Amino acid sequence: NPELSNLSSKIVEGSSDFWEATCRLSTWVAENIDRRVPVPNAFELYQGLQDVGVETKLIIYKGFGHGITKPKERLAAMWHNWQWFCKYIWNEEIEIPVE
Repeated sequence: NPELSNLSSKIVEGSSDFWEATCRLSTWVAENIDRRVPVPNAFELYQGLQDVGVETKLIIYKGFGHGITKPKERLAAMWHNWQWFCKYIWNEEIEIPVE
């Protein structure tokens, strides 16, 4: 997967040796992987939907797995959910106040 390859390259960029690169990548995985819905699965679904022409937006909250526990990130998730429901359920367009 080219997207994951690019992401892993960015994570290990600037590492002085293989050991440091491995530690950086392992730390990132431990902090960012959702055991119920792993990020690669989210990318796969996102790409599959795009491939068949579905309007798609993928939002990943850095440092969170499946549950979002910090207030600012929870608010952002609620706004994104509200925007989705307005558009696809109630046929209304709204803007998120802050991106």
